Amino acid sequence: AGGSFIDQLTESLSLTPLERIALTCSGNLQMVFSSYYMQPVDVVVDKMIQCELSDSDKKMSNPPIVVYDREVDMFIGDSMFCKATCKVKVYDDELYEALETQDVGIGQLLRLRNLGPLFSLHDAGRSNDGGMWRFYSMDCKDMIEFDILEEFSDNAWNIIQTSAN
Repeated sequence: AGGSFIDQLTESLSLTPLERIALTCSGNLQMVFSSYYMQPVDVVVDKMIQCELSDSDKKMSNPPIVVYDREVDMFIGDSMFCKATCKVKVYDDELYEALETQDVGIGQLLRLRNLGPLFSLHDAGRSNDGGMWRFYSMDCKDMIEFDILEEFSDNAWNIIQTSAN
């Protein structure tokens, strides 16, 4: 399957096959949901605050251009299926420009430069309403890195569309 950690989470959280797919997505979550529902995923950036560089960031030989605290909501039609909260460290000018000027999802941003991130799943669980959450990191060396908490609605894989598109 997905390795002992993924197997343990699958058993302890009673994950469905679709939740296992979401659990292991590495920068392609929008594409997976868009393919599943055969509709575009809309990303709404709720918050993007530039943070001061930490002392450890400042001491790096190649410090980030900028660090953001970022929150986005992802929708299929008018139904929100995921809230993502992340810390983003940007080292690349083109990626910085894209984040500053576009409401762009992480997957879209990675495809912009054809980047394949190193993915590390740190933890996952269930929210009180039964939805899944996951905390993970992605790192594209010397380009951009992310620490991300995603919280999925309990009906993320069962959205009933109320409006015709």
